[in-house]
Amino acid sequence: VIRRLHVICGDSNMSQLSSYLKFGATALFLMMLDSGFLESQKTIFHTPLYRPVLSFRNIGRDTSLRHQVVFAGGLKRTALEIMVEASELMDRFVSLNDLPPVWLDVVEKLKLTLNGLYEKKHEDEFSRNLDWVVKERVISHFVEHKKIDWSDPLCQCINLRYHNIDPEISIFYKREARGEIMKLVEDSEVKEAITLPPKDTRASLRSYLIANHLPDILSIGWDYVTFRDGSYARMNNPAGFDIKPMSLSDGAASVLKRAVEECQRRLADAR
Repeated sequence: VIRRLHVICGDSNMSQLSSYLKFGATALFLMMLDSGFLESQKTIFHTPLYRPVLSFRNIGRDTSLRHQVVFAGGLKRTALEIMVEASELMDRFVSLNDLPPVWLDVVEKLKLTLNGLYEKKHEDEFSRNLDWVVKERVISHFVEHKKIDWSDPLCQCINLRYHNIDPEISIFYKREARGEIMKLVEDSEVKEAITLPPKDTRASLRSYLIANHLPDILSIGWDYVTFRDGSYARMNNPAGFDIKPMSLSDGAASVLKRAVEECQRRLADAR
């Protein structure tokens, strides 16, 4: 059974490091959970969190990293302590399962970032690039320079300008352009990824159908394609090219067969 987990916290991240760690750590945690590894470990993650929504909000507002959330039984931990425990579990999981190098890289960068947050977060090579740390540095300088309070509306304005996606306005993009913020991938790679999805996903199949058979297609979505002749098929596997014919004409079936074969060929070439 395939399910889609919709996690929207962190949607406003600008820093490549922040996004890399968010996606990588979340994926590893789900892999540990799905494989049964987490159940076999002695960890805080077996203990229910008291008032999780409130705890989430309190952690998000705590730039000191000293706020403790409460678990069942009265056990208390800071967000940093929880993440350190998670990183140790991920390190063990990656090693035991001999996962590809990218997962080791996620764990290494996560650990280095957490170490930096324990020390001098604004000076550390990794932690200084997290969005909230960059914003704290920018706003602190502004508050000191203008001699205003953190509650001043101008601080909120800076906060919003940091996340503006217009490079001419965005505080983030201006600092990144000056080389002040770590980049993990180049702009050319980002632009390529916009039009070329990963070759081992159904996104690659959708992309091929749209690029090569658009006149035949009435509509296409995450997991389906409807042809103009009324044919309809589902694509239920996000990590492959599986086609489930619901009602296909010979012509539509032929189009899908050629599309799947071409996507499989491209994937084989890439490997």
